[in-house]
Amino acid sequence: MPFVPTPFRATDLELNLEGLRANIQFLVERGVQSLGMCGFAGEFPSLTYEEYSQAIQVAVEAAAGRALVIAGVGHGTKTAIQFARQAQTLGADCVMLLPPNIVDPPDEGIYQHLKAIAQSVDIGVMLHSMPGSAALTPDVVARLTDLSNVVAYKDELRDIRLFHDIRDRVGNRLVYVSANGEKMIRYYFMEGMGVLATAMGNFDPSLIQEVYQHAATQQYEQLNQLIETKLAPWYRLRERDRAYLIAVTKETMNMLGLCGGVPRLPLWPITDADRDRLRQILARLGYISALTTASDSLEVSS
Repeated sequence: MPFVPTPFRATDLELNLEGLRANIQFLVERGVQSLGMCGFAGEFPSLTYEEYSQAIQVAVEAAAGRALVIAGVGHGTKTAIQFARQAQTLGADCVMLLPPNIVDPPDEGIYQHLKAIAQSVDIGVMLHSMPGSAALTPDVVARLTDLSNVVAYKDELRDIRLFHDIRDRVGNRLVYVSANGEKMIRYYFMEGMGVLATAMGNFDPSLIQEVYQHAATQQYEQLNQLIETKLAPWYRLRERDRAYLIAVTKETMNMLGLCGGVPRLPLWPITDADRDRLRQILARLGYISALTTASDSLEVSS
């Protein structure tokens, strides 16, 4: 499941809706069945309500029933409910409840917050845990799962012990989505994950489908070889700086003829030196032609 970047024009940082439409058509034409829209990878905190509405509408129209549209919603409870209801009105299949920004609420507070948003819509709801925000405990997840439309849990914590405890408590009542990177897929699938959230799938969905098949069929030797040769070089650059998680994906899409656009403030594009490194990585992986510039000698450290 790719979590789709929201493209902004370099000239004025305005939303590029036609570019977004083209990106979604690219994905669904290659068999992608679910699209994560306007999450943190889609720079949800920087979107106005109008821009959010436009992006979700474009996604629903471009997917045209060929892929599920999962719309991120967040901010405070009252505002998040407004976004969730709008996503439902526009035809999204599910909303993903983004963790609160900055604040670190107690378990009862986060439970009541997420419960209120989930009960405000009739469509499916995906819970989401990630670093730097309220990590959902097994108790909170179990209580929320009692709501009939809470159908999925997305984990981005890279804490297998905590995920094991959640999975052990909740069982098969949820679909489990791993956003912990392709390098961790083997271990999370062994613990019961069934869906892979991906950044690289935004420009090479067929490669990620191959990764998924190896993991799902427990072909771990082939999986490890594929990850090390085809994915790890790109992820090493992307993971050098947490601020790069969005910027590197967008720059890659631009280099490959898709519409990544640029990050919107307060995020920032990658440096010129890392842009050269990215070109070299994409050339070595066979995505673009080999370069003959002086920057050929630049390497990404592991």
